[in-house]
Amino acid sequence: MVQLLYGLLLMLLIWSNAVSAHELRAGFLFLNEVREGQYSVLWKIPISDKDNSDVVPVFPDDCRAITPVTHEKEAAVLNRRYVIRCNLSLTNRNITIQSLKEAMLDVMVRVKYQNGSSESGRLTGERNQYKPSGAERLFDIAKSYMQLGIKHILLGFDHLLFVLSLLLFVEGFWRLLKTITAFTVAHSITLAAATLGYVVLPSGPIEIIIALSIVFMASEIARKHMRGHYETDLTERFPWFMVFMFGLVHGFGFAGALSESGLPDYALVPALLFFNIGIELGQIFFISGVILLNIAILNRVKMHTSLTSGRLVTAYGIGGISSFWLIEQVANSF
Repeated sequence: MVQLLYGLLLMLLIWSNAVSAHELRAGFLFLNEVREGQYSVLWKIPISDKDNSDVVPVFPDDCRAITPVTHEKEAAVLNRRYVIRCNLSLTNRNITIQSLKEAMLDVMVRVKYQNGSSESGRLTGERNQYKPSGAERLFDIAKSYMQLGIKHILLGFDHLLFVLSLLLFVEGFWRLLKTITAFTVAHSITLAAATLGYVVLPSGPIEIIIALSIVFMASEIARKHMRGHYETDLTERFPWFMVFMFGLVHGFGFAGALSESGLPDYALVPALLFFNIGIELGQIFFISGVILLNIAILNRVKMHTSLTSGRLVTAYGIGGISSFWLIEQVANSF
């Protein structure tokens, strides 16, 4: 039974490789009312292997573009800019993102009005229309960005594999709690610092180090369980310290995903706060699921060697996938 359970887990790891790390990419639609009935449009959509050319915002029939569409690439995002003019205000009228469900994207929408007020919302494949109300509520910001944070972590397979490797490596409840807390504190620090503009780093090296951190953890798990014992080194004695350092790097990865989704200037701190809360909630959901799976395994395993073999198989799966990611990220950097 234990081989079956760990085999299923390994299949999930292989599937995650097929989906690839950071599969969740969010588009961003920003409408700035420059004068009555006239809006500058910024449409940001992630660049991927899929053809997303038909994923576009559709405005009411009385709106038309009055400037040519300009295109520019920014990292892994394509920006389109143009100006539209509408006979009527967009307030209480539907704005639709075409083909959103097929593209499997979320879209953050932000509307800024002449009087300085703004509002924002989140669209999904199941809800691809946004109706500006002319007023923003803090609750809407909190809900949108918390949902985005939860979805990002649960579909951010590189971060999940790192957390999974911690659960396989660290033994003892309090040691594990301190280690997970160190990871949380670390990525919260750099997420805030990068989002608020205090620290700016290129995404390429960050993604390479994130993949390398997972390779490192997989090798540590394998070393520990292959020998039947583990030499007392820094990683074993102070796992929280090593995880804290890697957590700082993972925080920059979270910040990159958040910047692609766009942040409201008028509510930057609340949006950042609730995005981070969403990440923590998603992390708790994942850890709880792994712990329940582990309990199910322990209830069926009578031999320590079977459990060790299962952890080794999982470590090899994590190591193989993260090594592929590492090679892929290095290749993309040149």
